[in-house]
Amino acid sequence: MKKRIALIFALIFAFSQLRLAAQDGTFTVHAEHGTGMAFPLKQAVLPWKASPVADFVHERGTVGSDPSPTPYADRALDDSDDKTASTNALIVNVGRNFEGNHLTGGTPSDNTMAISNGGIIVAADNYSIAYFKENGDTITQFGLPLTTLYNDTTLDRGVFDPRLIYDSHEDRFILVSLFHSFNHVDARMILSFSKPLVADTVEWTHYQIDCDSIFTAGDEKKYWFDYPNIAVTKSQFIVASVIADFNSNSNTNTEVSNVILQIDKASGYNAAPSLTYDNWKDTQNADGRKNIVLVPANSAMQVASYDTTIYLVSNYADNSSKFFWFELTGAVGSPSGQIVGHSNLPAFFYQVPSYATQLGGFGRDRISVLDCDIQYCLLQNDKLHFVFTRSNADWAELVYANIDIVTNAFTHSEFDGVANSENFLRPSIACFGADSTDENYLIGFLRTGPNQFPEICAVNYDSTGWSIVATPVKTGHGILDLRRDLVAPWDSMERWGDYTCIQRRYNDPYKRCWMVGAHAFGLTANHFGVLNGVNAWIAELGDTVPAVGLQAPTQIDRFQIYPNPTIGGSIVHFKLPSRGKGVIVVCNTMGQRVREIAFSGESYLFDPSGLDNGMYFVSIFIQGKSYETKKLLIRN
Repeated sequence: MKKRIALIFALIFAFSQLRLAAQDGTFTVHAEHGTGMAFPLKQAVLPWKASPVADFVHERGTVGSDPSPTPYADRALDDSDDKTASTNALIVNVGRNFEGNHLTGGTPSDNTMAISNGGIIVAADNYSIAYFKENGDTITQFGLPLTTLYNDTTLDRGVFDPRLIYDSHEDRFILVSLFHSFNHVDARMILSFSKPLVADTVEWTHYQIDCDSIFTAGDEKKYWFDYPNIAVTKSQFIVASVIADFNSNSNTNTEVSNVILQIDKASGYNAAPSLTYDNWKDTQNADGRKNIVLVPANSAMQVASYDTTIYLVSNYADNSSKFFWFELTGAVGSPSGQIVGHSNLPAFFYQVPSYATQLGGFGRDRISVLDCDIQYCLLQNDKLHFVFTRSNADWAELVYANIDIVTNAFTHSEFDGVANSENFLRPSIACFGADSTDENYLIGFLRTGPNQFPEICAVNYDSTGWSIVATPVKTGHGILDLRRDLVAPWDSMERWGDYTCIQRRYNDPYKRCWMVGAHAFGLTANHFGVLNGVNAWIAELGDTVPAVGLQAPTQIDRFQIYPNPTIGGSIVHFKLPSRGKGVIVVCNTMGQRVREIAFSGESYLFDPSGLDNGMYFVSIFIQGKSYETKKLLIRN
């Protein structure tokens, strides 16, 4: 199905990396502040027996939107395709990788993971939790059902929206997941703190917070937690969650407010009778809106200097040009604690694409893009670094952006791959810098389009720009068709993901990051009603030797291109040092792939006809490992 015709932007500026002096409005945040008690759950008892849950689709409530967004036709904006003509950003290499746990009988999977300094990997989705060694050896593959992990018979249905983080300060994991009953009367947040890590075992102490203890259910209101985001500091664990309201008369959910939980980590790690925490609810942005998603910022390298001040960032889910960030100061229980809000209003418009397509969909089974919400944020060099998705002529592109918390300056850059053929969804970000000051990031995301099955990818962004090409982490093998007949048999709006998760292994001298995402498992397995079809894939990401754990990539030192420049459309010779099979990828200066050619042998004759005059980057991949990139100048 063709995409709708792109609307003409009112004003376009071309900059290699634009830094905007945004309008700043520091404002007083209206937030109720209170303390609470989270009581422990009973530890799960093993052995266990996995049992599939009933088919389900977990739905978010209505997302927040800008009350007065500037229409496309009326806005004066900077909306440049902020790419660089040359880049030092690396082409991401995939190291050790293996199948993770996968959702049984439902959608979306909501994948999350974390890796310890000792190489233990914990992965979770909306059904299960699983444990792996970094070499791919299974500790518990496919997953222990979360309801079994918690061993609580009052959890009468599956939990959802799990979030995992590794705390390098304490060498522990923390897991957050959510629950609400079928009638929404019972709604809880479950917080799990790992015990000291010994060998290959991970044991937990579980606590639960009843939503009614924060938002009292009155006038038949049925409040529940949704869309949690987490961060850790030296002494605190932060959870920010949306508060949704279920209307039993209309059978609809509406996101009405938010809550920030400021938790003393020690109480959880020490298995105290109850958690020590403060809660801040009804935090408002400068528009007076409370139904917003707040994302706490993690220190990019988990340095100890960020502790008593917590930063959070927020934007609108649908369309806007506004960003907001907040400072939560004071330790848990501090009488002087407060939240200060800031508005950031750059001339940068974002809008959610209407949908994404997939190979084999034939105009059906379109994939829901959901929103433009920021999902992950890092704090580095007094900047909030984050990623999200926005519409580019109704195709979903990646946006990297940062806000300087000293000057409130706004910086952004976009990555859209091959124009009008790819959609990039649900991005996550991890630091790939050499140290705590190096602003270099690996970004994991999901990719789909009319010429691609849904797959998992990664790309690098540094101060010079983006990788010239994204790296497939796990190729999709079929279409998503899990919601057939739930919406309409002729056009099911599929839920995929909804998350990727990428996290750094902090003590790795080669800066390796690990990520998890969901991919379509097979041509026939991933249909509505089957129990297996959208699987998790876990992968190690880095640059060249020895940044990844597999056999080292070697550069092709004698790779030649001639004539270069090519004049008059003559045939270009690509000469390799030895026979081999691989792929030639040709990208323009915007980082967009314009040709992708499989080859076999010591040479290849390339016909540049159809390509415009200008500079191109030619990359050679052999067995997906070795590569070299050279410039090719075309003059017709």
